Amino acid sequence: METQAPTRHALLTPDGREIQVRCWLPEGPARHAVVLSHGMGEHVDRYAPFARFCNEHAIAVFGANHRGHGKNAQLQGHYDDHQGWQKVIEDLDKVVAYAAQNTGLKVILMGHSMGSFVARQYAANYGDRLEGLILCGSNHQNPALFHLARLVARIQMAVQGKRHPSRLLGWLSFSQFNKTVKNAETDFDWLSRDREQVGKYIADPLCGFLCTTQFWYDFMGGLISINSMSTARQMSSELPVYLVAGDKDPVGRMGKGVQSLYRFFTSAGLKQVDINLYKNARHELFNETNRDEFYQNILNWITKTLPR
Repeated sequence: METQAPTRHALLTPDGREIQVRCWLPEGPARHAVVLSHGMGEHVDRYAPFARFCNEHAIAVFGANHRGHGKNAQLQGHYDDHQGWQKVIEDLDKVVAYAAQNTGLKVILMGHSMGSFVARQYAANYGDRLEGLILCGSNHQNPALFHLARLVARIQMAVQGKRHPSRLLGWLSFSQFNKTVKNAETDFDWLSRDREQVGKYIADPLCGFLCTTQFWYDFMGGLISINSMSTARQMSSELPVYLVAGDKDPVGRMGKGVQSLYRFFTSAGLKQVDINLYKNARHELFNETNRDEFYQNILNWITKTLPR
C-alpha cells in the first residue's frame, strides 16, 4: 500500500502551548492507529522510516515532540517550571485523542526509552483509551535510586535554578552506558550497532543535549511513580502489552530490567504481557542493524493480538 506525504497539525495544550502533531497516513483506510512517544534527547521525526513501514501495512502513525524536545522546544531539555511530568502526560493525551478522532480507532501507544516511561504513566491514567501498549527500551527497578537522584536534582535546583542544564545528572544517568560496548568509537555507541545511525544521532543538533535540573526532578518523580505497584495496578488488566528490547541495552540493564518489568506487570494483574529480547541488540531498536526484523515483529504482534 502506498503512503501519503507526512503532514503536521497544530493542537493546543491545556496550558496554552502549541503541539505540532506529525501524521503519517496510509493512502487507504487505516486498520490501526499508533501514537509514538519518543525518547529523551531526541525527536519524533527520527521515527519516519518506521512510520512509513506501518503505512505500507494500513497503520496510521501519529507523534509529537515531548516538551523540551524538537526544533520548537521553548527550552531544550526542560519540561516546564511546574508539574512538568503531569503536563507531558496531558500533552500525550491530546495526541491520542487527535489520532482516535481522525481514524475512528482506539490507539496503540508505542513508547521508546523515556517515552516508554511516559507511556506507562499514560496507560495508568488513561488506559481505557488504548487498545494496546508497546514498550521499547524500557526498564523496571526498585525506585530507591530514583529517590536519591531526585534529591540531587532538588539540591541543584536550589543552588543553580530550575532551568540550569545539569551535566552532573546527565553524567550520573548515562556515564556507565558506553562501558557496556567493547572498543567503543563514540560516546553513543550504546545506542546501536549501526555506525551510520550513531553518526546521524551525533550530527543532529536536536539529539544528545543536556536536560535541566527541573527536568530531572520531574522525570525522577515520574520513574518513582511508574515503578510503584499502586500505579501499575491502575492499568487495565485487559490491556495487551508488548515489551521489546535489546539484550545489550544498558537502559534495560542488559535485559534484566525488561524481564523484571514483565514480572512486575504480571504481578500487577495484567493478563497479556508479551516480551521479545533481541540478541546482541542495543538501545535503539528502531535504528539497529536488525531493524527490519524488529519492524516486522511489531507488525506481527499488532495483527495477531489486535486483529481487524
